[in-house]
Amino acid sequence: MQPPAWRAGLWMVASALAFSLMGVCVKALGGRLPVAEVVLARALVSLLISWWMLRRAGLNPWGQRRRLLVGRGILGTAGLYCVYLALTGLPLAVATVLQYLHPTFTALLAWPLLAERPGWRVWGAVLLGFLGVAVLAAPGGAGAVGAGFGAAADAGLPALPLLFALAGALLSALAYV
Repeated sequence: MQPPAWRAGLWMVASALAFSLMGVCVKALGGRLPVAEVVLARALVSLLISWWMLRRAGLNPWGQRRRLLVGRGILGTAGLYCVYLALTGLPLAVATVLQYLHPTFTALLAWPLLAERPGWRVWGAVLLGFLGVAVLAAPGGAGAVGAGFGAAADAGLPALPLLFALAGALLSALAYV
């Protein structure tokens, strides 16, 4: 028997809340611990929860394609490291919005890597996603959007954490694909 559809919505809300709280905790640590240690701690918690769930379901934790699993783990860890570096160097809201470019990157990467050709709706969403980031990176308004990340640096947003945030979103998307 299928669980009710509203349950999936609750799990999505709970997941978003958990990721938000995780971002707040990483931001609160803000340089008191090395980013690598924070990533390791998160990985250990995730490993324990995943191991418990897989054992409970009677599934093999290595699956059928170990190389892909290891590659995904490496990409995901690198992405998480970049996201956490961005969180320590950017305002929480900015780092979070930039990390949420990962669905945009996932849609774009699915085309060459999985042969999933995007339709006009996906292209529209990609355009809106990048436009939103450009506005975020150039808070002076629409006239500053053309200046891009130069305007972000002028507004006090450091370029290196911005690049880490974008790299984190891109690496996360690669891990998802």
